[in-house]
Amino acid sequence: MSKTCSKCVKKKESLEFSKAQSQKDGLQCWCKECKGEIQRAYRQTEIGKESFRKYQQSEAGKEYNRRNAQNQRRLCPEKVKARNIVNKAIQTGKLTRPDHCESCLKKCFVEAHHEDYSKPLDVDWLCGKCHNKLEELQAEYERINNG
Repeated sequence: MSKTCSKCVKKKESLEFSKAQSQKDGLQCWCKECKGEIQRAYRQTEIGKESFRKYQQSEAGKEYNRRNAQNQRRLCPEKVKARNIVNKAIQTGKLTRPDHCESCLKKCFVEAHHEDYSKPLDVDWLCGKCHNKLEELQAEYERINNG
């Protein structure tokens, strides 16, 4: 079954829409991609930041984070181990976090990106935006090669 998103006006498969019991067809009127854009924009507003902060401090938010961390440790132990090694190296001074992104050269807080988790101290320092783009490209590459 396919449906047209009321925001981007593109016809998409029903799997690309979240469920909504209040709708006749059981699907939201916006596709997941458009809904995500709206949510990201909202989180950038002061009201959205405050709302997110309150949720993080609530019992439901803490429980969600606890479950998410457990799943990460269970599903990707090599990632968690590499992150821990990098954080320890930063704390002890073995690694220094630069003040700019190696990709776009923007001066900001940067994140450590691992090309290979078996080499935990071999990292690229990227801003959140560049890091997300790279992760998306790698996921797409793996999806194409594996399936």
